[in-house]
Amino acid sequence: MRIINQTKFSTNDLRVLFSACLKEDTRLEQDHIASKNLTIKVYKSKTIRGKAYVGQYKFVDPKHPNIWMGLPQDDNVEFQASSVHNIAFIFLHELQHYRGFKHGKINNKNLMNVAEKFKHFSIKVEQPILKQKEDIQLKRYCHVLNIVKDKETKLKRLQGQLKKWKQKQKYYERTLKAAGKI
Repeated sequence: MRIINQTKFSTNDLRVLFSACLKEDTRLEQDHIASKNLTIKVYKSKTIRGKAYVGQYKFVDPKHPNIWMGLPQDDNVEFQASSVHNIAFIFLHELQHYRGFKHGKINNKNLMNVAEKFKHFSIKVEQPILKQKEDIQLKRYCHVLNIVKDKETKLKRLQGQLKKWKQKQKYYERTLKAAGKI
């Protein structure tokens, strides 16, 4: 299930509620809907509302949402149990459209009873993650310290190699002088 969340409510809370509704709907209808093909767009609206095309499960288009859910925006307010019940009811109703049912065939009384099970769910406002600004000068200073340490290590290694090769040079100069080749 893919959720495109354009509200300030927690996407994880919405996913939990919609997944539970889908599972219950599948149990009741005895017909499985592949949740990986389901895309739900949650947008800001004045009231709780929903929209789905009838029978869209047959024509899966991953680029476009299958179900649209409008949720009202109040500042830093969680949904009450009755509101979660209404969201669940509307989502179940839109799932029926998604399955191919028109309004005359949907049993809204049954859906209301099913939606009662989801009153205990909560949909919280997502708190924005505040990043602390990094001190750029401090970051650059740490980078300089790391580079200096790295270069000193390489210099020490090269000095050790140079000492070894100078010893070999002296050895061959002594040996070759003694042999009279130099």
